[in-house]
Amino acid sequence: VNSERYDLGLDMAWEVDLFGRIQRQLEASDADQEAAEANLYQLQVTLIAEVVDAYGQLRGAQLREAIARDNLKNQQSSQDVTTQLRDAGVGNELDVVRAE
Repeated sequence: VNSERYDLGLDMAWEVDLFGRIQRQLEASDADQEAAEANLYQLQVTLIAEVVDAYGQLRGAQLREAIARDNLKNQQSSQDVTTQLRDAGVGNELDVVRAE
């Protein structure tokens, strides 16, 4: 091994880095950290996109439900009016059946 180790007596040690091994290890560690940060950022972007998509689907479903409820109310109102017209002698049973 072409390195020397010096003990400073303060629970610290210093190693001569003749061939840049320590520097390469630091660079590799930095690269690993940058890769982990990039992965975290990508995960955050993906999660946000999925939340936005799910929210859009929820709002669409809520809108379709509101439209269906309005349609049901309108059909019930139409049936009620048709029944009242039949009862008043203006309409007939066929009109009531069609309104159902």
